[in-house]
Amino acid sequence: MKISKLFSIPENSSVRHKWVVDRILEIQPGLSILDAGCGTQRYKKYCSHLNYHSQDFGEYDSVGDGKNLQIDSWIYGDIDYKGDIWSINEIDEKFDTILCTEVLEHIPFPNETIQELARLLKPGGSLIITAPFSSIPHMTPYYFYSGFHKNWYQMIAKQNNLKISKIIENGNIYNFVSQEINRSSNIQKRFIIKFLLKIYFRLFVIPILNLMSIYGERQKLLPFGYHVIMKKSLNI
Repeated sequence: MKISKLFSIPENSSVRHKWVVDRILEIQPGLSILDAGCGTQRYKKYCSHLNYHSQDFGEYDSVGDGKNLQIDSWIYGDIDYKGDIWSINEIDEKFDTILCTEVLEHIPFPNETIQELARLLKPGGSLIITAPFSSIPHMTPYYFYSGFHKNWYQMIAKQNNLKISKIIENGNIYNFVSQEINRSSNIQKRFIIKFLLKIYFRLFVIPILNLMSIYGERQKLLPFGYHVIMKKSLNI
């Protein structure tokens, strides 16, 4: 193991991002895709071979309520469907694929949202989802759930005539703890406290967790989150 790797924070977003991009690039050219809860539309540039549509409520301003973790430089761009994700003004079975990544924890009605996305999905179409299993509050006040277990995905899929074709854990308990320790130090307002915490975590805590992740028992009890693909049944 390289020394630099020992002191590095385990990747979450980059692994998730690559997985989502790979799924998008697998979609047959010319098909339609709805980026539900699109935010800054970071995946639009990978959808040039598709008929891309965006949806978001469009109210987050990178400041939020000024508490917890916020996201800098948040610019939506033009949104095709602006409003609540659980009530999108469009006909049934409109889209071949629907993408919903890192969105469900930020909406008050996740069950109703999956029901709505299933309504909009064509029979045989795919719903691509990522969401945390657990997370510290971020983008507040638009933060309602810390995360979702795979049992929830199985339940909600069954309720909406969807079948899970793939569900993957991203990371393990040691990766997760490393990430959240690092993120928690970012919340500190006083520079000296933030600086000392980062030095302490990076030099002493993170290396131990990284070693445990490689050589210890890799428990799947607390991953970063899940990557999920659901298919809508052809038999309606």
